[in-house]
Amino acid sequence: MEKSLFEERVSYFIQQRQEKKDTINAMLQMQLVSINSEEKKVVIKFTVSTWELNPYQTLHGGIISAMADVAMGCVCYASSNAAATPTLQMSVSFIKAIKEGDEVLVEAICDHAGSRIAQARAFVSLIKDSSCYVNAHGSYAINLKQNKE
Repeated sequence: MEKSLFEERVSYFIQQRQEKKDTINAMLQMQLVSINSEEKKVVIKFTVSTWELNPYQTLHGGIISAMADVAMGCVCYASSNAAATPTLQMSVSFIKAIKEGDEVLVEAICDHAGSRIAQARAFVSLIKDSSCYVNAHGSYAINLKQNKE
């Protein structure tokens, strides 16, 4: 079966972030779990490593924010014709602590992809527990120009 444009763009987005070693995106070791092009939804898995912990031995808030950000940026990129979807604004609500070794699932849904801005939300749970640990909302620019490196 042929991949949809949405699926192709999700795969490309994740591949690009995993290629550049020693970057936060590559260090997060994301793994695509599922894609739903009709609902404009992706689920990405992350496994919590020691380097991602705070002094309380739970997942650092900045790291979980980065996980939600990359998932929401991915779904906004795939839902648009953008060359890039830099984050404009993000709100994160922390509900429960996440521990080392936990397998984190970030479900991201694009609610709107306009000509200039996309809006997304993320729901963070664990493989072992489907209750909400973190939720996030974000706005992403629809940048049509490719960055020159």
